[in-house]
Amino acid sequence: MKDTFKLDHFEVLTDYQGEFGETFGFIDVTESKVYRGYLGVNPETTNITREIDYLIGENIKTVIKVMEEL
Repeated sequence: MKDTFKLDHFEVLTDYQGEFGETFGFIDVTESKVYRGYLGVNPETTNITREIDYLIGENIKTVIKVMEEL
């Protein structure tokens, strides 16, 4: 994803265990559903943005803008 969309200035993490996804609403265990989306955190300000049920690839320019403004 970083290479495809040239996101060199962003850290992209993977949630193999599902803890992150469940904590932030991307995984609904009771409904057995997983939602696409993203969560961005600015480590300097601790501001957070989150979009659930959101296709990043189709909206990459908007995602990058939101992340840069974060």
